[in-house]
Amino acid sequence: MPRCWAVLLLGLMALSGVNGTSRAADGVTEAEITAAFLFNFARYTRWPEQHNRGEKGQRVFCFFDATDLADVFERMVGSATLRGRRVVVARVSDAAELTGCQLVYTDQPLPGWLGQSDYRLLTVGRGDQFVANGGVIALFNENNHLRFKINRRVARDAGLVLSSKLLRLAEELIDE
Repeated sequence: MPRCWAVLLLGLMALSGVNGTSRAADGVTEAEITAAFLFNFARYTRWPEQHNRGEKGQRVFCFFDATDLADVFERMVGSATLRGRRVVVARVSDAAELTGCQLVYTDQPLPGWLGQSDYRLLTVGRGDQFVANGGVIALFNENNHLRFKINRRVARDAGLVLSSKLLRLAEELIDE
C-alpha cells in the first residue's frame, strides 16, 4: 500500500474510534498525521449546498502560512476525491484569496479577518485557544498524541454540519 494511502487510513482509523494518534506511529511524520486529520475532518463535514464555494467538482483545502503542510497534504492526496469532488490545494495569505476555499488550515493564531469572514469555512488550526478565538477545530498535542477540540457554535454559525462520528471523537466540545 503506498505510504500516502497508509497515512490516510491512519487518519481514518483515528476518526473511526482510535482517539489520538501517536505522533511517530510507524515512522509517519506529524505533518502526515495532520494532513490525514484534515482530509477526514472534511470527509465528516457537510457544507450548505447554496454556500459551496469553489468550482463544481472541487473541494478546496486552503493553507494559510502553512506551506510545508500544504506540500505534504498535496503529495498525500494526489488525485483523490472527496464525496465525488476533486481535492485541490491552495496556499492563501489574505481574505481576498479565500474565494473557493471550503477548509482553511493555519499554524498561526486565527487571523481576525478569517474568524469574522462570511465564507462558509471549516477553519482548523493549532493550539488550545484556536477554538476559543473563533476557529471550528483546534488540533493539539497531548501525551504525544494528536487530539482535537471542536467549537460547535462556530460550525453552526458557518452553516456546517459536523458528523456525530467526528463530534464523539473530539477531546472537547465547545458551545460558546
